[in-house]
Amino acid sequence: MKNIVLVRIDDRLIHGQIMTQWSRLYSPTEIMVVDDETCRDSFMTEVLLMAVPKEFKAVVADVDRAAEYLLQEAGEERILMLVKVPETVEALVDRGVDIRALNVGGMCKRAGRSTLYRNISSSPAENETLLRLQKRGVRVYVQVVPEDKEMEIDKVL
Repeated sequence: MKNIVLVRIDDRLIHGQIMTQWSRLYSPTEIMVVDDETCRDSFMTEVLLMAVPKEFKAVVADVDRAAEYLLQEAGEERILMLVKVPETVEALVDRGVDIRALNVGGMCKRAGRSTLYRNISSSPAENETLLRLQKRGVRVYVQVVPEDKEMEIDKVL
């Protein structure tokens, strides 16, 4: 399987904080966005790919294509994966992708969601998904920026 160095929920996907702070911390060679809706939007895909410096390989994929790629034999890659919602991570795990940890970093407030911690809001269904992932052996933790202390998800739910 490919080498995943960080899986992060951040509904802004690729933005300055990812490219300046998180990428510096994890030294990825690839930035991978996994989101079915974004993948179907060619304009948004192009915008996201343009936000990634040339030194990184950049990919926007749907869940099926991402799983197919991630299950290939590992090489020298170091993948920083971004998703919008926990259900995407669960779908990857369901397809056999070995995700050991999930950073919950940015889920904006919207209808049906309540504040979990700072800029992180989630719905009851998303909370259930996070807890299911934890029960399946994925370490699920909240960390908005690298300087923040990691907090296990069950401490904030």
